[in-house]
Parts: sequence; C-alpha cells; structure tokens
Amino acid sequence: MNGTILIATAIILVIVLIVGLIVYTASRQTRKMKSDMLNEINQLAARYRLHIDQTELFRNRAICLDRQQQQLLYVVYREGGFSYSNIDLGTIDSCEIVNLGSKRSETLKSGKTRVEEHISAFELKLYSKKNEIAALAFYSEIEDGAADMMDNRRKAETWKTLLSNVIDFHQLRTG
Repeated sequence: MNGTILIATAIILVIVLIVGLIVYTASRQTRKMKSDMLNEINQLAARYRLHIDQTELFRNRAICLDRQQQQLLYVVYREGGFSYSNIDLGTIDSCEIVNLGSKRSETLKSGKTRVEEHISAFELKLYSKKNEIAALAFYSEIEDGAADMMDNRRKAETWKTLLSNVIDFHQLRTG
C-alpha cells in the first residue's frame, strides 16, 4: 500500500512539474514578445519621428497613436519578423469595425427565421472618400482564440472612438 501511494505521489509530482514548466515557458515567451514589440515600436517611432501618445499591445499586434502628427502605427509580428503600417490620419475620412465570418439561417417550425453568425475575425477599417486605406486586424480566432474575443472587441471599439475623434478634429481644423 505504501508503495502505491509513493508511486501515485511521484506521478502527480511529475505532472505538476511538467505543467509548471509549460506555464513558465509560455510566460517567458510572452514577456519576450512584448519586449521585442516595444523595441520595434521605439525604433519605428524614432525612424518616423513620432511622439507616441497611446499604445495598445495584444498578442502579436500593437497599435500606436501620435495625436500631434496625426499618425497611426500598426505593428504585427508573424513568422519571426515584424511588419508595420504607418498611416497618416489626415488622409482618413472614416473608420468602422467589420466582422468577418459566416452566417447561417434556418427556418423554424414556427415560421420564424433564426440567423446564427460565427465571427472568425474582425478588423478596424480606415477609409478615405469610401476607398479602403487599411484593415487593422483586432481579432483572429486562429491567432487569438475565443477567450480574447470580447476583450479585443472592447479594444477595437475604444480605438474606433479614439480615431473618429482625431479624424473629426482634423476635419474641423482643415475645413
């Protein structure tokens, strides 16, 4: 009996150590990614002489705003490298959040139609005179996972409001 308890305890201890190692490694990778992302943002800000007022980091993406120069910086990390967009908000007339995914409709026995929407991604789209200038991904089911959907929706709504205010202010100043 003592041998069985000892073996069971050893197995549980090994499982706990493995889970702990996985959590530690993931945490370390997240900290490194955040550090690398901030370094990239600082380098891009220096290159374009930006004075970043606001930054939002999430998973492998970051969005940054320079209100004074009306510049938006969107940085993405994929496959070992960074890509970015530097967008002049003076050329933007409007923005909206667009859901990407699929819809399925079904007619119920009662005659009512039920529509189900599956959102696999959403983007903040920036427009100039109804031409799309940029599509900034705020959520991707594959990259972020369903657990991040609501938080990223809140971030997208916040940035939509923020950018709309900057765009409106610019339009009032210029004309």
